[in-house]
Amino acid sequence: MSRTVGGSARVILGVMTAALFLALGLAGCSDENNPFGGGGKSRTVTFNANGGSGAPSAITAGEGSEITLPSGSGMTRSGYTFSGWNTNSSGTGTNYSAGASYTVSGNVTLYAKWSASSSTPTTTGSVTLSFSCGGRGGGGTTMTADPRATVRLPTNGTCNSYVNGGKTFAGWRSSGVTYSGGATYTVPANAAKGSTISFEAIWL
Repeated sequence: MSRTVGGSARVILGVMTAALFLALGLAGCSDENNPFGGGGKSRTVTFNANGGSGAPSAITAGEGSEITLPSGSGMTRSGYTFSGWNTNSSGTGTNYSAGASYTVSGNVTLYAKWSASSSTPTTTGSVTLSFSCGGRGGGGTTMTADPRATVRLPTNGTCNSYVNGGKTFAGWRSSGVTYSGGATYTVPANAAKGSTISFEAIWL
């Protein structure tokens, strides 16, 4: 009789121990934790078309897990070809290839990188590049170039001063993409004859 009672006690103790471990495991899985994808906290990787359109949907995964970056299929920007991702909108951050593996380390936004299209232009002829001071320090300047030509952007586009009204000239912005003063720029291959590409000064 005593052996039967002892055996039952051991069974009950085992069941209680298993239930305790299960309860502790569930308690450690809060809403901010992702039980999949590496077991870390849930993080979101957001994708910005950076002057283009058709950005992929954000990806949510556990911190420390690996995801595959979108290929860029479906993204478009007139005169440009998608060429990967960067952690900075100006392309000065860390580069990642389309379709590459990416280790999630926190909430982050990756920006599309674009390169001028090398396709045969549908029209030929000069394209005007217009540089506006954005209402500060002068009327800017213009230059002309053919499609696919590489030019050097003005240092400050004849804006009267690098410092104006407490603001400092910090480069140019065109179609949502920023460029530093004096940087090289390739005119899109399919830029139409007689068209104008506008750049506006950035003041910080």
